[in-house]
Amino acid sequence: MCGKNDDALRMADEFLSRSRALSDPERLRVAHRVMGSTLLTIGDFQSSANHFEETIKLSISKGKQPLYNLYMVEPQAASLLLLSWDLWFLGYPDQSLSRVSERLPWLKILVTHTP
Repeated sequence: MCGKNDDALRMADEFLSRSRALSDPERLRVAHRVMGSTLLTIGDFQSSANHFEETIKLSISKGKQPLYNLYMVEPQAASLLLLSWDLWFLGYPDQSLSRVSERLPWLKILVTHTP
């Protein structure tokens, strides 16, 4: 993938830093998803996977509401699907399939409730 990866990485890092400083859980969920996506595009699959895992963890914390009404793609759903790519690229196709399969019912529900 080509693009201004240095700029994208700098902006994702700034978004993540600001979200941490504000202690804003919604922004932090999105910031980890953005950082994961950015790292995925530059081929840092392990770091990318770590950020997607963090988004998923923050999203399933008690009392967290889906953010599909605010964003084009719900951060947890995007992170789960992109994490499966990371796992595949890292040489774990079985884990990739397993992660998506375990959450497939949730993804179906989410898609049917998206405005």
